[in-house]
Amino acid sequence: MGDPTSIKALLLELARRVRFPIALRDPAVWRIWDEVVGETIALKARPHSFKAGTLWVACSGPHWMQQLQLMKETLRTKLNDRLGGERIKDIRFLIGDIPPSRMEDEPPMDIPPEEAERILSPLKDEDLRQSVLRILRATKVAKRRFNK
Repeated sequence: MGDPTSIKALLLELARRVRFPIALRDPAVWRIWDEVVGETIALKARPHSFKAGTLWVACSGPHWMQQLQLMKETLRTKLNDRLGGERIKDIRFLIGDIPPSRMEDEPPMDIPPEEAERILSPLKDEDLRQSVLRILRATKVAKRRFNK
């Protein structure tokens, strides 16, 4: 058995084979979004997808879409500064549901270090490790909500 294949590589290969465009998310954009745009904007707009240098941002309504369109170049510059390069070439906006940036009503669920290490140890990519950790935490919160 060879080296593990990243999920991103698998999705890209699947997209190539079935000729289906997949907009892969750039995890770094999702991590820095709230801090870069500020709390007010983060509550009304969230990254939706990122493909070929274009960041698509879901907005809670047309007025936010228009406001952010006016701020597009400033947002793009700030995001690229934090990302360390010209990764975002364009930002486009759409109207959509805005998931909460964090679960304000739920305390974060921590994963015991030995459990986290056991699960994450095969993963070499740090972005993937952090994504899996967030999924584990969200699963624990969902289980707690369900079992109430």
